[in-house]
Amino acid sequence: MKLSAILALIAGLPISAAHADDIFVSNASEITSALSSAQPGDVLVMTNGIWNNQDINFQGNGTASQPITLRAQTPGQVILTGNSTLEIGGQHLVVDGLYFKDGVLSAGDHVIQFRRGSTYARNCRLTNTVIENVNNPDIEERFFWVSLYGTDNTVDHCRFDGFVNRGVTLVIWDDWPNRHVIERNHFLDRPRYTGSEDPNGFETIRIGTSDVSMLSSQSVVHENLFERCDGEAEIVSNKSHDNTYTSNTFLESKGTLTLRHGNNALVDGNFFQGNNVSLTGGVRIIGEDHTVRNNYFENLDGRAGGVIVFESGTPNPVVSEYFQVKNAVVAHNTIVNCTDYAFRLDGGYSSTGRNLLPENCVIADNAVTTPSSNAVRGPDDGITWLGNMFHGLGLGFSPTPPGITMLATSPFTTAPDGLLRPSTGSPLIDAADASYAPALDMDGQIRDASPDVGADEVSALAATIGPLTEDDVGPDWWGVEPPTPQSGTVVIPGESADLFTDPDNNGTTWSIVSEVTALTGKVIKSPSTGGATVRPGEEHDALARFTIAFDAAGVYTLYVRSRGFSTSSDSFYAPEELDASPEFNQSSSNNSTFRWNAPTTILVEPGDVGLPRTITIGKREPNTEIDALIMSTDNGLSDSALDQLVVQDSACLGDLNHDGRADFLDYKLYMSWYSAGDFGADLDGSGVINSIDHAEAIFRLNQPCP
Repeated sequence: MKLSAILALIAGLPISAAHADDIFVSNASEITSALSSAQPGDVLVMTNGIWNNQDINFQGNGTASQPITLRAQTPGQVILTGNSTLEIGGQHLVVDGLYFKDGVLSAGDHVIQFRRGSTYARNCRLTNTVIENVNNPDIEERFFWVSLYGTDNTVDHCRFDGFVNRGVTLVIWDDWPNRHVIERNHFLDRPRYTGSEDPNGFETIRIGTSDVSMLSSQSVVHENLFERCDGEAEIVSNKSHDNTYTSNTFLESKGTLTLRHGNNALVDGNFFQGNNVSLTGGVRIIGEDHTVRNNYFENLDGRAGGVIVFESGTPNPVVSEYFQVKNAVVAHNTIVNCTDYAFRLDGGYSSTGRNLLPENCVIADNAVTTPSSNAVRGPDDGITWLGNMFHGLGLGFSPTPPGITMLATSPFTTAPDGLLRPSTGSPLIDAADASYAPALDMDGQIRDASPDVGADEVSALAATIGPLTEDDVGPDWWGVEPPTPQSGTVVIPGESADLFTDPDNNGTTWSIVSEVTALTGKVIKSPSTGGATVRPGEEHDALARFTIAFDAAGVYTLYVRSRGFSTSSDSFYAPEELDASPEFNQSSSNNSTFRWNAPTTILVEPGDVGLPRTITIGKREPNTEIDALIMSTDNGLSDSALDQLVVQDSACLGDLNHDGRADFLDYKLYMSWYSAGDFGADLDGSGVINSIDHAEAIFRLNQPCP
């Protein structure tokens, strides 16, 4: 089985063949070197392990049909720590499956940026990647996790968890219009800033800056989950024209989606669920020609003084101030059980000269229940009300305009999915004016010719959209446990011993020698000098250690194929427990013929499964040869069956844990070696564990296996 297939099993992903031009790289310098000759379609495979303090330059030019890809050997197993960063510059480049974890960056840095110097990224993609807890001890040190430059780039199925410092989790910078797509990502646990400085600058997403806010971005933020994103009042800060925010979920996040600067944003089909957490909010509107429709707001606490807030404008504003709200359309939203106003029309009024109220705006066909608050605050001189239905404590002003109907009872019922939806016979049904109705409702269902008031169209059609959970977003590999095969058999060729030791320091150890009559062609042989080692009175003379992994718990019989040549060379010591000294005296043949013995049984606990464990064999008498060991929960295996298991295993180079196949347990064993600062076992039989063995381990994992 190819390594790519083994690793796909780990991630729970479909298995695909390795690219013909896969290039394995083990550090940033090797990436740079490989890119000097990389062609469209090439794949640079970052070898699994800890990549510390690596500044990765991923620069090149692929094509739309054949991008150049930089991917983890196993998604999530390339762990970038320290001050590691990634720069992406060029066209049609893909970064896949990396894990930035527990790093420390300095002010002005970027974990990932879509540029290399003056070379911006175009049509590039970051996918299936995690940034977790990359911070700086000084919370005021300002840096960024993902910075988008260039045009037409995509960030999808990533997880961004635990950003503490001042700075933005994901920010879109230069090149207008840039048309980036931010899709199916999980943004979570951005703690609220409580320091003594200005709380501005802890956003989760920002598109643009005040200086460029009159330029068009045309970026899309779609189907992302924002969970406990509390950094500051602006979870998402829109600071450019023509952006779209659709089908995102804001869960228990202490802030708002804020249209801070720029015009013509679309906020459609999003779910804001506060679960009564304090400071959770909805949408703030500033600027011109915005549309806020089809959104579902529930159990919010009213950050910014309301659920949908029209901020007051500044006369003749400079770019950093508040522009008057003009020509906004707020239609077909559902607002239920929020503790503050459903609509605030005078947000920030009179603050620092802000005295311009909304102008020429439409609030149409919204369904609202506010049992603990009035529905509206502020003068509505610039508002046209159409087809709205409110229920709750009260409207908040009088007289009630023609475009608002106050209901005596709630028009909602709790649906099986937990959302409040129109009840049977609800006055919301078929009561809207079609003028402002979107083609689809918040569930992705088609609205009919007589649309319903609110975000939800009562329909027999299947919903295709809904509040997002962790299972819907982020990397496919995150949190996925690999399947565990239940074979209960581990095959251990003698020559696979990874460590020979000389406890009594007499200068002799076991050795690997060739033997044509051995099932694998090699054996380990005890020292030929000295007499019998007597335990427990004497110290061990020579030990041979085997590192293995189990795929099932149980009581295992230890079978050993061995031989001796006389009465003075016919025994060895075997262990009776994992990771233990060998103390069981086992007789072998004494006529130069290999035979199977079953010296002992060993208990493998559930906690041992999948982890590296050791079996150690000790010299008792000189010249004893051991061909192979087998551990099996089957205590009745015949000699011929044992022989067959060894023969099958000997053709399977990738079988590092000797269980008869190359699979994810072999990879886990390799990773355990590597993460421990080791290069693996002594796979070449040289008696020294070094980088050659590391290369041999990777080679074996890529070999076919029966």
